[in-house]
Amino acid sequence: MTAFPEIPEPALLDGAAPEVALLAAGGLAQLFFQRARELGPRPFLHGWEGDGWSAWSWAETAARVGGVARGLAALGVRPGDRVLLVSENRVEWHASALGILAARAIVVPLSATATAEDWRTIIAATEPRAGLVSARLAARLETAAPADWRGPRVAIGGAATAGAMAWSELAATPGPGPTEFGGLDDVCGLIYTSGTGGTPRGVEQTHRNVLWNCAGAVANLAPYGLAGNRFLSFLPLSHTYENTAGFFTPVALGAQIFVSRGPEHFARELRLAAPTVLTVVPRFCEVMHQRIEAGVARKSPLARKVFALSDALGRKVARGARPAPWARVWSATVGRAVRRELRAHFGGALRCMLSAGAPLRRETSEFFNGLGLPLHEAYGQTEAAPGITMQVAGRIRPGTVGEPMRGVQVRLAEDGEVLVQGPNVMRGYWREPAATAAALAGGWLHTGDIGRFDADGALVIIDRKKDFLKTAGADMIAPQPIELALTGQPEIAQAMVCGDGWTHLAALIVPALAEREALAAGKRSAAELEHRVRAAVERVNTRLTAKLRVRRFALLAEPFTVENLLLTGTLKVRRRAVLERHAALIATLREPA
Repeated sequence: MTAFPEIPEPALLDGAAPEVALLAAGGLAQLFFQRARELGPRPFLHGWEGDGWSAWSWAETAARVGGVARGLAALGVRPGDRVLLVSENRVEWHASALGILAARAIVVPLSATATAEDWRTIIAATEPRAGLVSARLAARLETAAPADWRGPRVAIGGAATAGAMAWSELAATPGPGPTEFGGLDDVCGLIYTSGTGGTPRGVEQTHRNVLWNCAGAVANLAPYGLAGNRFLSFLPLSHTYENTAGFFTPVALGAQIFVSRGPEHFARELRLAAPTVLTVVPRFCEVMHQRIEAGVARKSPLARKVFALSDALGRKVARGARPAPWARVWSATVGRAVRRELRAHFGGALRCMLSAGAPLRRETSEFFNGLGLPLHEAYGQTEAAPGITMQVAGRIRPGTVGEPMRGVQVRLAEDGEVLVQGPNVMRGYWREPAATAAALAGGWLHTGDIGRFDADGALVIIDRKKDFLKTAGADMIAPQPIELALTGQPEIAQAMVCGDGWTHLAALIVPALAEREALAAGKRSAAELEHRVRAAVERVNTRLTAKLRVRRFALLAEPFTVENLLLTGTLKVRRRAVLERHAALIATLREPA
């Protein structure tokens, strides 16, 4: 773990309610400049250079942000104009987004994992006045952009070219700092949905939407301490979850942000950055869970027994059981050592994790929470910027996604659809009045998710309304809980249940990495692999009612990934894409076993 000095920090919120303190700033750019004045030389953004982190202070970042704003104005960008931001995660991304906002323009981030067709559609719809593009993605953008788009380009992380000025030159544009800012209800970003079930739509997020989410997150993080926080940012900043939770919430807290270079570097970066807060997706939690258990399996028999007992006791507490006196003594002594070892996997300073973007398996939640590393589940949508509900400290109940965030109302329609109202809800979809009217009918955001409230008032998400499968017997089946049960088996990495209109359910299954490696190495035959997966499916089936059981399955050699466009950037399965890609194989599963 890296040693970071404990420097007293200004009382940034001055004891006021977070929403009052943050909305008083007047907007996202204003909030950033206020923090920069308060924190000046303290480190803010950390990017990787050479063999370690290189920090930009708040003051240095503010100078660059001001330069970007002035430079964009010189390029002809006016208030309300859209500006493309196309880049992998890097410190320039943060400064660019803030600079666009300081110019009173609208950020249009393009996901690096979206298709060229999606890029072309978004550019045509938003008509951006300019584009800030990383050198790595510049050629792809030129190929995807409509032929009539001729906005000025800025090269992030590269030298100036005949068609683009260098970002360093833009950020050094001289002049006074911004003095005029827009209002809280101005659009700050057009964040396009991931398109898991159809065409992406541009969500008009306002400054108020995002700041209200930040206020809710700050309130829920308060029990862990609001000072001295460090975030390690590795989820795509082009998605609303990381944009709000991993970027603007740290700005609200006056926290430091370490920008990851990618999954292959993450283990080392965790040790060096020693984050106090991690924004994660369930797949990350599951991988870390597997790695920790694999490491325990290599220890001595005594160490394995100690860990197993600590795990079992912790899970009971996570389920709400009151520990016996001897268990409390164990937790305070041996359990403390186990928790210390667990935290070491995350850099040694982690206070809590926030998981959102997809459902988290109950077993994974119980594992981390039971061993003393708080893992909060949250639920949201791009249309809500994104936070709707979140588990709060002291009320983490695995299997739920928590309670409505501050100032947010949640109710259920007659069919169980989750409806949302509050300052976090979008202004609408960009230039899609009919879709906006449908989504905001009756003054409530219609999320398209089916849910229920538990006895304590926490929300439980069952599945996407449009993902429900209607069998030939007219039964409505939610595939998501079945898929979570399947992927909870050690032999199965990914699963997608199908069977809409059929007499039975089937599944496409990606075997676990260890199973695929054993097959590739010749240590296991294809028949043996299928037998092992079948046994796993049957274990799940024994816990399901007859109509929910998976009767047939097919194994896939290629996993669902972001690169093959079968996962979104936040690792949700693109169901429609999977159905189209594997249509012929799925057809073979239609006949009952």
